[in-house]
Amino acid sequence: MVQQRDRAGALSRLSLLFGMLGNSIGAAFLFAALPLLGRAIDFSDIETGLLLGLGSIGLLVAAPVWGWMSEHWGRRPVLLIGLIGAAIAPAAIGMTAIGIRDGVLAGSAGFALILAIRVFQSATTGGLTPAAQ
Repeated sequence: MVQQRDRAGALSRLSLLFGMLGNSIGAAFLFAALPLLGRAIDFSDIETGLLLGLGSIGLLVAAPVWGWMSEHWGRRPVLLIGLIGAAIAPAAIGMTAIGIRDGVLAGSAGFALILAIRVFQSATTGGLTPAAQ
């Protein structure tokens, strides 16, 4: 019985490690790729900076709220919400960028949509670090 709990605990910690690692890699990739992507879809440097900066501010605001929620809801739901946001947002940003590149979305509408996705990403992934700790 104790061995089963130890295995389950080790599996939980390993899952948490890979989830946090995946989120960190995704954030690092976004910081590296977004300036290039912004130039490719004709965003100004200011617009690209706004996407990065406002997303970071969103994360700064969301993290304490998620920390409080993880104390009240439990860690698992907060982690799941954060991981879902971390998975959905980059795909949505990529699809939006393709829509802008292909002319399906106008530049200003595409910028607003990417900004909304970035804020969603920050709002959801803000709970990962407080809940993981």
